[in-house]
Amino acid sequence: MSVIIDRRTGKIYDAPNSELGYKFKADSRMLIVNPPDSLGFYDDCSYCIPKIYILNEQTKKFELREPFTE
Repeated sequence: MSVIIDRRTGKIYDAPNSELGYKFKADSRMLIVNPPDSLGFYDDCSYCIPKIYILNEQTKKFELREPFTE
């Protein structure tokens, strides 16, 4: 279970669950859950899949971005 804290307001919001952690930038609404290592692999988690979430500024909830398909 994880939470995100808004630095400006101090409010606490629920974050998506992760097995391997997160990757994000302070100036972005994007949150990558289960990011692979620098070579694109996972050490201990063969079933972990990276997922991209975008913070909806109005609802303050993370929305899963659907994978790109052609």
